[in-house]
Amino acid sequence: MLKVNHQAVIELLESHKHTQSEIAALVGCSVGSVTRIAKMNDLSPGQGHRVYWAFNGSSVEIAYIIGLFLTDGTIGFDYRTRLATYVSFSSTTPEILDRLELCFSAIGLITRRSSRLTQATHSEKHNIHIKGGGYIERLACNSSIFARWLDVTCSGKDHIPQFLFDAPRIHRMSIISAIIDGDGCVFRNGAIRVRCTNGWMIHFPSVLSSVGIRNNGLAVERILPSGKNYYRINIRRHDFRENGGFCYHPRKQYRILHGKTDFSKICFAPLEKTVCPVCGQKTKRRESEMCRSCYLKSDKFHEHLRAIAPAGNRAANVARWDHKH
Repeated sequence: MLKVNHQAVIELLESHKHTQSEIAALVGCSVGSVTRIAKMNDLSPGQGHRVYWAFNGSSVEIAYIIGLFLTDGTIGFDYRTRLATYVSFSSTTPEILDRLELCFSAIGLITRRSSRLTQATHSEKHNIHIKGGGYIERLACNSSIFARWLDVTCSGKDHIPQFLFDAPRIHRMSIISAIIDGDGCVFRNGAIRVRCTNGWMIHFPSVLSSVGIRNNGLAVERILPSGKNYYRINIRRHDFRENGGFCYHPRKQYRILHGKTDFSKICFAPLEKTVCPVCGQKTKRRESEMCRSCYLKSDKFHEHLRAIAPAGNRAANVARWDHKH
């Protein structure tokens, strides 16, 4: 029985230029021997290629990948071993995935990208609202070593890695930018709001405070039917912009840079109060002279429901119900 040159097999596997059958032909052994050596050294997936990755310290690219993973990332697990095998990201903004692809390339990992037509989805349980008719792109990295490291470091999606709190300011700003790209909402006046149900939101105010970005603190907006807390935090855009923050989402970045500072004065100006002719109380309602409670009990409101609601809908049933009883 011929002896297999283990060192030569390992070197060829780490070069990422050959499949297992090619390595077996070059070394002069069976494919089974190459597979066994690859599994012993964790250097090969089933197809014959696995990108070997080792954590060499914090960087801007790793921080951005972690931030986008906490918002839009998913880890795939092997159903037999229950170990992480790949990590994927989904987004409707190609500029974000372009940046993500460059980040993976900078740390020596290979990614695959695909796109598909979206269908309208609404799930109150998981807080998912997607409009149909557009394309959603997916970027996947099949490095199980990186997927396992990401799963352990972030505890699923419950923690922001501790090493980022001690990292340079530019690294912390990179993860903040990724989080805003993923789950952030930038209004027309440039105000930034981040909302999410995952546990990492508890540690997010500490990251903001560490770089000097003012915020109103973490608040529970509501509790979903699944029992999860829906967290909300508002970020001051001037602090984010002055600290070098940059969003790769084009519309969000444009609003952060060019948002009107007096937008709140225009939109939230006090409305003129009128007197309801039914109950005599003062009201701010502009659509009708009546106050809200009187308007909901009036025939005008029920005629409006009959006009917009199809037959069999809940609103139509309410409209057809005798509201006087």
